Amino acid sequence: MKPTWSTACTAPRQSIMNRPIKEPSKSNMESMERQYTAEDAALRRRREQYMQQEAERLRAIHGTREEKREIAQKLASELDTLISERKAQESLEAQENRRHALEVLERIKYEEMLEQEQKEARRAYEEYVAEQNRRAIAERRDAQERARHEEVAEEKMQPSFFANHFMKSTR
Repeated sequence: MKPTWSTACTAPRQSIMNRPIKEPSKSNMESMERQYTAEDAALRRRREQYMQQEAERLRAIHGTREEKREIAQKLASELDTLISERKAQESLEAQENRRHALEVLERIKYEEMLEQEQKEARRAYEEYVAEQNRRAIAERRDAQERARHEEVAEEKMQPSFFANHFMKSTR
């Protein structure tokens, strides 16, 4: 099945080669010399470092016994310093880890103490509220008992309509 559209009608894509050349920015033109000297100095340093390494390699391969011994001692001393620095770093890290662990333990103890104090305060408050509720219930019960006793006493004091009219003996 043929597509219903065609690519012949689309506009041709503009070639990147036909784009106008942009003028370099002023800041690039002003800093060009500085940038060149910085890059040149970095390249020079790299080149000198490479030359020194190459000279050391040649001395290690083709040098006298004395030079080879010097190089071996130099490498051994560098290795010793690296090992001592690593041990110092590890001891500092271990010390920092211990300090951090102690801080965490202290924080946990403090939080547990706070939780315990909160539990005790909550328990004391609950006991206080329960005691207040018991007192209120007891007072309400006492008030009801007093009211009942007063009603009974009042009924005893007042003549009863039923007793006066219907409880009389007719014999």
